[in-house]
Amino acid sequence: MAAPAAPPPAKEGAGVETGGGKKGGGKKGGGEGDAGEIITGLCNCGKVGVSFPKVAFPPYSVLCHCLSCRASSGGMYSSFVVMPTKDVTIIGEPKLYKDYETTSGGLLNRWFCGDCGSAVYSVVEKEPEVAYVKGGLFAKGVGLPKPAVETFWRRAEKWEVPVEGAQVVD
Repeated sequence: MAAPAAPPPAKEGAGVETGGGKKGGGKKGGGEGDAGEIITGLCNCGKVGVSFPKVAFPPYSVLCHCLSCRASSGGMYSSFVVMPTKDVTIIGEPKLYKDYETTSGGLLNRWFCGDCGSAVYSVVEKEPEVAYVKGGLFAKGVGLPKPAVETFWRRAEKWEVPVEGAQVVD
């Protein structure tokens, strides 16, 4: 899994809509405006997920086409947002899969729900300060920002077309 070294700071209101719902949403915390608002994303069964301050939500998402992400997502790519691990609070008790067969060759810790199987987040062992939070957790209540980067494009299917405006990285 590869992504920009560090996401740019989140912009206020950057593609994020908050709301309730089982699959994710937001709720007001103790502060004024975005500073106290919390974004929550949950797995299919609602037992495992993540939450973080709205101000930490990046203004873009990333699509990864590496073989490992394709297999773990069950699709042609994995969608995620990149943010500091310190900003992410884990909800429930996700299970860990240690992925040694990554395209990059490094160990990738993949956390997922042991009940429904939904991917929750990943952390590269050599970059523990960066969390790759899965975009599918925000299917309801929060608008996932448009992808700005597509990584491991060489693994994309011949018929796939890059997202308009996204940086394509082989």
